[in-house]
Amino acid sequence: MHEGDYIVLATDGLWDNIFDEDVVDILNVNMSRYENDARRVVENSVREMLDKTSAVSTNVPCPVMTPFQRYAMDNNRNWTGGKVDDITIVVSCVTSFK
Repeated sequence: MHEGDYIVLATDGLWDNIFDEDVVDILNVNMSRYENDARRVVENSVREMLDKTSAVSTNVPCPVMTPFQRYAMDNNRNWTGGKVDDITIVVSCVTSFK
């Protein structure tokens, strides 16, 4: 880890409904938007991740592929769309190392 890195910890409520790339995209947009304000990057990123995850999780069947759906298909299970689950998201920014 390096100063300025962001760490995302979340329950499967997030990871089953949106892909890692979506999480990275949300962080990158907010890092560009709020360059020198890590607090705003964290707050807005969590809000956007939660909004997107909630929308996908309750939209069954969902018009987009989800990680849970992909996993189900890989294991010969019939599942379409999101998966309702608890959603906990923690995003933090590394500010210094000692």
